[in-house]
Amino acid sequence: MPLSLSQHIHDYLLQEILNRHGDAIDIRLRIQQGDSAFLQRIARELDQSFSRAGEEIRNRLNPGEAAQYNRAIQDAFFCKRIKDAVLEDVYGERLCPQLDILPFPMLTEDSRHPAAFGATIEEIPVYAVCFEHPANICNELYPLMIDSYVCDLSKYWRRRRCIIGVHADWLDIELRAGRCIYYRPEEDRIIETTLDEPLAIHTVHFLAVSPQGHRLWGERFSGKKIFQINPFSDSAKADDKYACIRIWEKDGVPTPQAFLLSQNEVGSDEQLIDQIKDIFDSLFEKDAGEEIALLVQPNRGTEGRGVESFTGPRDWRLFSQQIDALFEHIRQIAREDDVLFRRGVRNVLLQDPSTGQNVCFDLRVNVACGRMESGFIMAAPPGAIISSPGRGGRILEYKPETEWKLYGLNPPGLVSWNEGLWHDIQETAEAAAAQFERCKLAGVDIRLEQRDGKIAPLVLDINPRPAGLAHSRYFDTREPGVSQFLWDFLPDSPT
Repeated sequence: MPLSLSQHIHDYLLQEILNRHGDAIDIRLRIQQGDSAFLQRIARELDQSFSRAGEEIRNRLNPGEAAQYNRAIQDAFFCKRIKDAVLEDVYGERLCPQLDILPFPMLTEDSRHPAAFGATIEEIPVYAVCFEHPANICNELYPLMIDSYVCDLSKYWRRRRCIIGVHADWLDIELRAGRCIYYRPEEDRIIETTLDEPLAIHTVHFLAVSPQGHRLWGERFSGKKIFQINPFSDSAKADDKYACIRIWEKDGVPTPQAFLLSQNEVGSDEQLIDQIKDIFDSLFEKDAGEEIALLVQPNRGTEGRGVESFTGPRDWRLFSQQIDALFEHIRQIAREDDVLFRRGVRNVLLQDPSTGQNVCFDLRVNVACGRMESGFIMAAPPGAIISSPGRGGRILEYKPETEWKLYGLNPPGLVSWNEGLWHDIQETAEAAAAQFERCKLAGVDIRLEQRDGKIAPLVLDINPRPAGLAHSRYFDTREPGVSQFLWDFLPDSPT
């Protein structure tokens, strides 16, 4: 497939960056390690490259494309979106086809219009993923678009739906999409375009939005009585980690013990040390003689932000030697959030097939409408905090050729995955998500723990706005995908 105009410009600008700074992987690693000044420098250089690149880019185009280019670059937003896409490829890994940003509005009567599936706009249900943070958003949209397309093909009696991605700023006062990202399956092409007529939305799904934005836009969509995949009421409950833990404990869903210290309870050093000691004794009363890990994190934090692990002996007198570091971290969290203390679980490791080394890991599973279908593994070196790739984590996809081996530490030795363990994981994940049934697609984080020679799953968190969907694979077939079950629960028509 020939490159589009936006892709020509994108590739030229990206190559300029690589020529100046070297290998893409090295650039990405430097940025992910926290060199924000380097990223800002690249952004400035990108602006400069764009302004002086006109003639060189024109020379790569045929006369028709060159004329289109001269017209297109007069649109500041078109230029901005291309620069955004280049930066996304600099600091993140693209896991989908390259986005094709159209320079001019797409006409409703065009056969390539996102609503044109052999019917009028009014006859097709439009499912919109609404987002605030556009960085690498196509990695989240693409698997959902593929899943929906495959599901529609398998159910010949059902009217096809239109799947679009919509930034919150692209919605008009009636909550219709004036601009969108959509998928053209026959070409495996992802397109972003302005529409000459706004597109009505019939189902909305919030991803890559802040809780504040979710609340604002959720209320507006509720006012229009538009069906929501993850309404704010249930999502807000899921965002409160300690509230989730209390719900799970009440309903018998296994989860590591935890205590909450509210912001206004963080007092003087003398008071705080007594509070920490009481929490320490309560969390680790059954771990006498073992090295323990105390996790301290914001109660509403995401992607591992603000999580610290303090390790040491069960003996409080020895453990408290790091009390100054504990104080500093607790007070830092308490400036903006309540402080959550959790018992660390880290005695089941995974043998990384690519390196042969044992790593700490979580299962990140997707539960759609009550059913666990897919997920991936997030890994980190032993003893490290498991977090998002941008914060040092590593994703291991559940591929067909992969043979997973567990290494238990209590007692030490290899343990095999088996159907019984998978059944327990599925049952636990679905029970955790069942408490948030209006969240039709939720991410559940599972950690395995070994006690008395038996391995059992524990629920760590639930995410009403799951990320990393492009890494997800179905657990039964190990093929890429998120959910086939989800689409049966959506409205089949706009009315």
